[in-house]
Amino acid sequence: MTGLIGITRKIDHMGRVTLPKEYREFFQMPTGKRVEIFATDEGILIRVPARETADPRSGTVRGRTPDCDGITKDMLS
Repeated sequence: MTGLIGITRKIDHMGRVTLPKEYREFFQMPTGKRVEIFATDEGILIRVPARETADPRSGTVRGRTPDCDGITKDMLS
């Protein structure tokens, strides 16, 4: 993952941030892909859910992921 850290983006007037193309390609995040957003001690963590499962009661899809402890440090090392 070397070389992807350090890209900066501005927050637009609607509070949105565009993820750089390099990140979207590296993490296989095509348009429409669901992401999870976490607040961590080090900042904001955005990640692709480990897997998604259907909720038979509502017919919706919801993300199911393992505990995210340490993910931020792994991404930054």
